[in-house]
Amino acid sequence: MSLLRIQPRTWEETLSAEGEPVVLCRSSVPELSLLESRAQRRINRFYVHGEQRFQHWCRKKLFPRADAQRRAARGASRPFEPWEAEMDFVAVPSEDDALLTVCLTVRRRSGESVLYSAKHSLIWAVETGFVQAPDHPGRGNSAES
Repeated sequence: MSLLRIQPRTWEETLSAEGEPVVLCRSSVPELSLLESRAQRRINRFYVHGEQRFQHWCRKKLFPRADAQRRAARGASRPFEPWEAEMDFVAVPSEDDALLTVCLTVRRRSGESVLYSAKHSLIWAVETGFVQAPDHPGRGNSAES
């Protein structure tokens, strides 16, 4: 049974122009609770920083592009469907809480069309707070006997 407590922290915001929704932004990041070590706080900071970058990207990069498309659609008397941007992390601890696997999925949609989708995973050593090399699944250093 895992003793490591992981709570999802969620954020959602609708970015609007002229009273009309333009971009729906959502994120869910893992938050380790019972932060007993500096290493666990390091892991949390990594994901908080990633969430902040995602929020900045939604507001400063994605919103102007989606709003330009909205204005062009309105100028041509066409409908506009709000864009969606999602960033979801799923965190799964190992049975002994030594490793934490975190999978990231990022999607950007316009209506039913997926404009962008990417997936990435990281494996963290909970004791040290450092990412493990993909070819080295253990907790220790890379010198194995």
